[in-house]
Amino acid sequence: NPSYEFSYLGLEHRSGLSVLHLQVAQIIKGDTADRNLSRLSRVDFYLDPISYLPLVTTFKVHPDDNMNVDLVSEVRFADYRSVNGIQVPFHIQRLLNGSLLADISVSDAHVNTGISDEQFILQ
Repeated sequence: NPSYEFSYLGLEHRSGLSVLHLQVAQIIKGDTADRNLSRLSRVDFYLDPISYLPLVTTFKVHPDDNMNVDLVSEVRFADYRSVNGIQVPFHIQRLLNGSLLADISVSDAHVNTGISDEQFILQ
């Protein structure tokens, strides 16, 4: 989709960890000094430089009653374990403006079990 811009911003340090910083922005045409483009939304991904697994993702959200107020939302992923060959984070945290909203510890995970392909066929 040509309305998305992907940027590699390099190796950084975040919360004491070395991370690869990637950014995805949705672009809309506009009259701005920034190459005649406006960024509608942006998501930042911070990856482990060895495994390339996501460690943190950040994005802005807004209160329901005021789209002019930006709140920084952050999701942290940790304690990756292999489940049927797929790396799954067993510890997930959600922060809003630096305050912890959710701290999730996964005790067990199953990948691709229990749902047959036939259940996805439209009748």
